[in-house]
Amino acid sequence: MKKLMFIVLSFVFAVTSMNAQKPNDRSKGVEFMKNRLEQLKTELKLTDDQSKKIQDLFVSQAKAMKELRESGEGNREKMKDLMKERETKMKEILTPEQQAKFMEMNKNIRKDHAPRDKENTETK
Repeated sequence: MKKLMFIVLSFVFAVTSMNAQKPNDRSKGVEFMKNRLEQLKTELKLTDDQSKKIQDLFVSQAKAMKELRESGEGNREKMKDLMKERETKMKEILTPEQQAKFMEMNKNIRKDHAPRDKENTETK
């Protein structure tokens, strides 16, 4: 009986702990978006108008991605299309000099993530 009670309590604790972490996951995405916008403001020397347009773009993209995931249609192709659309809109907002710097920043990010992405695909 004690073992059964221990197992039930352990299960309840585990489920409660997992549910408690869900809001944190959402806040990480918001925090990431804020940090990315600040990085772009600093490194690309964005104007207030550019900053506002990019923030609006990030928010609309996040909503579109969330809707895709929740609808069950969150396939990689549709998400890639959304990311390409974001890059196209970013180019419309940025000056040619800022675009060049932005593309360089993205190359560095992709380069940094490549080893991690390779590890993730190998472990699956």
